[in-house]
Amino acid sequence: MEFSYASKLKCIKCGAEYPLEYILVCRKCNNLVEFEYDLKAVAALDFPAIPPRDGIWRFHPVLPIQSPDNAISLGEGNTPLIHCPRYAKELGLENLRVKYEGGNPTGTFKDRSSATAIGAAKQFGFATTAVVTTGNAGASIATYAARAGIRSVVFCYSKAAPSKLYHLEACATELVVFEGGYDEVAVAVQKHLDRLKIFDSDGRRSPYKHEGKKTLGYEVFLQLGRKVPDYILIPVSLGEMMVATWRAFREMKEMGWCDRLPKLIACQSSAANPVTRAFDEKKGIVPQQVGYTIAEGVAVGNPGLKGDRALEAVRATDGMAVSVEDDEIVDAMRKLAHAEGIWSGPTGAITMAALTKLVAMKKIDPAASIVSVVSETGLKGDYPPFPAEAIVLDPEKIQRILEK
Repeated sequence: MEFSYASKLKCIKCGAEYPLEYILVCRKCNNLVEFEYDLKAVAALDFPAIPPRDGIWRFHPVLPIQSPDNAISLGEGNTPLIHCPRYAKELGLENLRVKYEGGNPTGTFKDRSSATAIGAAKQFGFATTAVVTTGNAGASIATYAARAGIRSVVFCYSKAAPSKLYHLEACATELVVFEGGYDEVAVAVQKHLDRLKIFDSDGRRSPYKHEGKKTLGYEVFLQLGRKVPDYILIPVSLGEMMVATWRAFREMKEMGWCDRLPKLIACQSSAANPVTRAFDEKKGIVPQQVGYTIAEGVAVGNPGLKGDRALEAVRATDGMAVSVEDDEIVDAMRKLAHAEGIWSGPTGAITMAALTKLVAMKKIDPAASIVSVVSETGLKGDYPPFPAEAIVLDPEKIQRILEK
């Protein structure tokens, strides 16, 4: 049995086909390229029950890494799909589950894509990789590069949470902390990587990176007993997870696993919502200046080609796009923790805030099957000093507190 059943790369626009090489965009029209697999052969396998791989690599036939030697792993994937009855009841919903990605090695769903990105870097013989980040993506790439013995250069903007910057300092070969916006630096770095032998681990173009996130869609389907949820809510910055989830369910449908796709909902901050604006205005994406948002993981105003593809995924699945304010995100973080014991960071909780808003707008069927992707743990966030004043405890005070 082959490790990967990827057969070629194909341009999503002009249809040009390419061998399985290090190609980021179409050489004819400069648009995205995506993998095609021999799904007929994959469907005939005992898949995904293929030992001895676990985590995302149990899905290795539909991932682009050609050899198990390059399947870089720290135990990513296999994250829980958590039933949330109390949160659902508060919203008047019947069937709500959270796909909690905070249990991944670096605490976010970025590890799924870092595994395949760095696996590809190793596969093609790169000694160095580079990425521009708002925090989580860079920490994840640096971590997996260290695991693979590959040098990493990470450009991280200065407003990232200190916990993420310390993580980056520990793992990255070279950390550059910059002032200013993510979008401008990402475009500038990308131009230099095109002429240097440095693997591009940015999510704007690489098919090798977003393919790892496809495994989340496969896991959701299997965890639901091989059923398709009605809605999946996804945080959107560049749109990698949106594109990957769309790809996963299209593949499963082609293999005969399911007969429909979920409706995909793009969730953004009001301070950085180019996909939502385009969806609402029924137009293409127009880059925007990003304002401050507590959800730094989605602080992207120019998502590029992946953003266009994410918008296409929303429209193709009859989905929706919604943006929320920071106070709505903070409220969702607290409610999710209090009701279900799930402590999410702001970027992760953006989907719960968006769900609350959509329910209030009566755009969600209360009886629908809903999966909300909570993309990160709250343990990586940056929070102000805790406002409570400490008190001196004596046995009598302890007794009164406990009796109360």
